[in-house]
Amino acid sequence: MTISICLKVCSERSLPVFGLEHGRYCYCGRHESVFETHGVAPDYECNIPCAGAQLCGGNNFIVFYKNDVFRGCYAFPSNDLNLFGGYVPTLTLDVCQIKCGNSYSGLTQGNKCYCSDELPREATYGSASDCARNSLYCRGSEKCGGSGHTAIWINEETQSKSGNI
Repeated sequence: MTISICLKVCSERSLPVFGLEHGRYCYCGRHESVFETHGVAPDYECNIPCAGAQLCGGNNFIVFYKNDVFRGCYAFPSNDLNLFGGYVPTLTLDVCQIKCGNSYSGLTQGNKCYCSDELPREATYGSASDCARNSLYCRGSEKCGGSGHTAIWINEETQSKSGNI
């Protein structure tokens, strides 16, 4: 999974926010305001690299980006985001973005892609180091989230199309 694939997947569905968890889950969503409603997690929780040496979440944490700009690391209960692709051994953020139909996209557990229209209320914000600790790698060198941590991105291109910020 790569950040660019996750971004592309979400862009194609006009969903501006995306993220990665555990290196392989891509989440898509619509609203950036979700970042203001969740608590911050430590950076070390989002420690799994994506292809290209970018952070892609950690164990039970999601790294959030907006057009490849890091937005934070969030902790998520595993059942709070929709897993759309299951296990994909060669998952990259690009692949996740292509498949995801929501504004938020995320990679987690090194091989899973998640999509969602918004972050669950139970998700807590974490730092870049949260998604960097105990990282799992996707295809290439991107950090792809960890157990319970998901790297998240926001797709500004689709955000402008939909008019939601």
